[in-house]
Amino acid sequence: MKVLMTSIWPYPHTGGISSHISLLEKTLRKKGHRGNVLTLSEENLTAFLDRRIARFASRIPASPARNASLSLNASLPVAHEVNKVWLAAMIEDELATFRYDVVHCHDVLSCLAASPACRKKGIPLVLTVHGYLAREAVASGAVRSGTWEESYLEGNEREGYRAADAIAAVDSALRKHVVELLADGPPGAAAGKQEIFLIHNAVDLDEFAGSTKVRAEARKILGFSGEDFVLLCPRRLTAKNGVRYPLPALKILRERNPHRNILLVYAGDGEERDAIVNEACSSGLRDSVAILPSVEHEKMPWLYAASDVVLIPSATSAGVVEATSIALLEAMASGVPVVASAIGGIAEIVQDGVSGLLVPERDPEAIAAAVQRIIDEPELGGRLAENAKTQVMERHSPDVWWRSVERLYESARERRERIR
Repeated sequence: MKVLMTSIWPYPHTGGISSHISLLEKTLRKKGHRGNVLTLSEENLTAFLDRRIARFASRIPASPARNASLSLNASLPVAHEVNKVWLAAMIEDELATFRYDVVHCHDVLSCLAASPACRKKGIPLVLTVHGYLAREAVASGAVRSGTWEESYLEGNEREGYRAADAIAAVDSALRKHVVELLADGPPGAAAGKQEIFLIHNAVDLDEFAGSTKVRAEARKILGFSGEDFVLLCPRRLTAKNGVRYPLPALKILRERNPHRNILLVYAGDGEERDAIVNEACSSGLRDSVAILPSVEHEKMPWLYAASDVVLIPSATSAGVVEATSIALLEAMASGVPVVASAIGGIAEIVQDGVSGLLVPERDPEAIAAAVQRIIDEPELGGRLAENAKTQVMERHSPDVWWRSVERLYESARERRERIR
């Protein structure tokens, strides 16, 4: 089997979707299949233009929104429309040149871009839903709530879901969101509707399961002493990830543990960065906080190995609830105790008091109290870490995940056959 994986976002990049695609590509190879990745990156676009610019020059815009994450000097919808047209042309060219058995999209925009060529070729079209297009745009401030831009993005979500032959959502709330949007349409729109699977994310055990074995070396390389107690927040610095709440929690912890050097390390970047820096300075925590804005994914095992606790402090923002956080699974696989918000896909994964500690969202005091328990009870931290590692191996390994992905592909093939 040969699978084309595609996304409107560049690849590789820092974030969960990129990690997901990378693991899928690796798993396909291990299972004897082939997978290629085609995204709207500058490299892919340049290669496409070098090969086929004359063929498509009459029906594509003058220039794309480079790297897709940057908007044009217009609205976000305009940028998305331009990017969809470019990606559609690239996918059409790819499918005309090479044979594929499945096209697997990782956002609704790429699903819309791939749909015409897949229908023409009779190729099953699969969509994995990682998040909420419209809600996340509102939560990040890219568009305002109640505007035509929000309605446009929600319409793109609905049409993207309808275009797919089978859909996977990475947590229950996302699956419910897909079902509701598909039901909210004109009469007949759901005819021949597709299966919607719940498939939680997985983690590469080969990459992360051995992290604790290199703990001493990792701490030495990163400059941590044996006395430092390191809190790691491996999150993109955006509102839905709750990245502001670890700072007041750190202040509480340092006040309660004056003889311990408790440090907070962020691994990620985003629109909340300036606010975090300003708060760290105003709170007297400047020397206790570090922000690593761009950490290559292959270096993340070292950060987990050097950490004492991983924080996943996600917070509901503009209706966006954290899905199955890949950073959470990586931390659990790495054998590091986790303190996480009891919301969304996180609460579906973490068993409170067994494989991690769950706390109410937006509650620095609760975060501090949970970390304090691990400081005071080292055996608790060890037990949580060991249980989490076992849970990931049993439920979120690539082998377990692949069995669900195979069913997803088979469902898409069956639907494509029915509607030919």
